[in-house]
Amino acid sequence: MISLDSGLLETLRRVSERDHRTLGQVITEQGHLIDASSPTRGAVRLPTVGRGGVRPGINLTSNAELEAAMDEEGDQWSSQM
Repeated sequence: MISLDSGLLETLRRVSERDHRTLGQVITEQGHLIDASSPTRGAVRLPTVGRGGVRPGINLTSNAELEAAMDEEGDQWSSQM
């Protein structure tokens, strides 16, 4: 379900009636126009800290293991403070 401002909805209805298209077609076309006008972004380079890479034994495909490793590392930092 999409909630549209009543003024916008009325404008889209008038366009659909004028162009003999469905409201869905008009909304889809407008969405494509917005998407096409958005700037495209290339690859983003993220900064890294340390030597790079993942610590040995860290499984990035398991959220639970990653969270546990992060908790362990956080505990190490808090005990040093």
